[in-house]
Amino acid sequence: MLSLFKIAGNTSLFASRIFNSIAVWIDFTLIFTVMSFHFNASAYQLGIAAALYGFPGLLLGPFIGQMADRYSPAVILLTSAYGRFITSTWLAIVTHHELFLFGVFLKGISNLGMIPAEQVLIRELLNK
Repeated sequence: MLSLFKIAGNTSLFASRIFNSIAVWIDFTLIFTVMSFHFNASAYQLGIAAALYGFPGLLLGPFIGQMADRYSPAVILLTSAYGRFITSTWLAIVTHHELFLFGVFLKGISNLGMIPAEQVLIRELLNK
């Protein structure tokens, strides 16, 4: 029986999935904990933050998915991971509520490349 970890690229894709899952958990914990306890945000403000986090996916998601099909999914995956790291750092250190909400919007944009790029890589691995 063939081990899944002996297929070229499978280990890095598996690591990417783990990283993505942890990053999403950190995103939600960081965003809503900081807003609730540091900025004393109301339910309305938390709703605005949730909308800013998800809205880029509705508008730009199809375009980013198309880029993952046409260009290198590994480059898109790494670019998105770098963007996620930068925006997480921003959200951890920002001191103004408005800048924090802008960072949440940027976080939503930086998340867009992960899933489409991973789907393309999974498709390529399944073809092998």
